[in-house]
Amino acid sequence: MNNDKDFVAIFSNGSDMRIADGKVMGRSDFEGRVEDELKLHYVSREQVKFYLENRNLQIEELPSSKNGTWLISWGKVEKLEKGKRYNVNPGDEINFSKSVTVRIEEQ
Repeated sequence: MNNDKDFVAIFSNGSDMRIADGKVMGRSDFEGRVEDELKLHYVSREQVKFYLENRNLQIEELPSSKNGTWLISWGKVEKLEKGKRYNVNPGDEINFSKSVTVRIEEQ
C-alpha cells in the first residue's frame, strides 16, 4: 500500500530511521544512535509499534513495554496507554522510558 508519505525517527545523534507500517521500535533501534547508551537499559526490547493508515502515522505502546512511553505534541505531554493508538504528527517527540527521545519528521 502506498501511503504517499514517509515518516522518519530522528535520533539524538542526528541519524534517522524510516518508519514503515508495522514497525516495532525498541532498545536495539537506539544502539549507536544516542550519546548515553546506559539509558538504553530502561527501554524495552519491543516498546512501541507504528501504523500508517490513511496517510496518518499512529503509535501504540506494546504490552511488553516496562517503563512507559510519552508522546510530546505541541508542548502537551501524554503518557501512552498500552493497546491504544495515538496519532503522531511531524515535529512530535516520543520519549521512551523517560530515557531517550526521538523526533518524528515527514520526508
